[in-house]
Amino acid sequence: NCIVMMKSRTKKLINWIDLYLYDPRLEPEELLRKRWAWLWMLTTLVFVLLMCFLFLIIFQLWPIWYYGAAFLLGYAVAFSVYPKAKRFDLVINLLFSYFMISIFFGILETGGLFTSLGMIFIGINCAMGSVLAGKIRWTVGMFALYCLTIILAGILQPYLSTPDYITDEVNIISFLIMFLGIN
Repeated sequence: NCIVMMKSRTKKLINWIDLYLYDPRLEPEELLRKRWAWLWMLTTLVFVLLMCFLFLIIFQLWPIWYYGAAFLLGYAVAFSVYPKAKRFDLVINLLFSYFMISIFFGILETGGLFTSLGMIFIGINCAMGSVLAGKIRWTVGMFALYCLTIILAGILQPYLSTPDYITDEVNIISFLIMFLGIN
């Protein structure tokens, strides 16, 4: 009986999401991709909120607070445009590109790849999220952008220094949380 109630609630939730995102200009398969991409964005937003809390409150990483703010701003814009956007693939891929470029600078600011607090996983998450848009050229472009940011960070590594506020303990714990949360 409890399982039947959960299935009924889940079906109602999916129906609500489908109505919220409905666009008569889109084919049924595109609407399905639009739903899954929206759910992906919603899930990653929850993770970003958790990481902002951890970074700011638990780890006391106030010097990099603006990366959380930049992500929340990106989500605010994307979620306001996304429901009625016929080119939802463009919306999510622009959002993910913005995130990847922001994270590239975050990696540089935290001292490079090895002290990135696990931010390197955000870029791969964005590249993987582009798959939901259903456009192979976007996915190839997103993976190319991710690879470019990692290669550039590697090239710049010798010129970077790790700020004092990033301790080995904070870096390892954050790295593991990012790895587990994103995977």
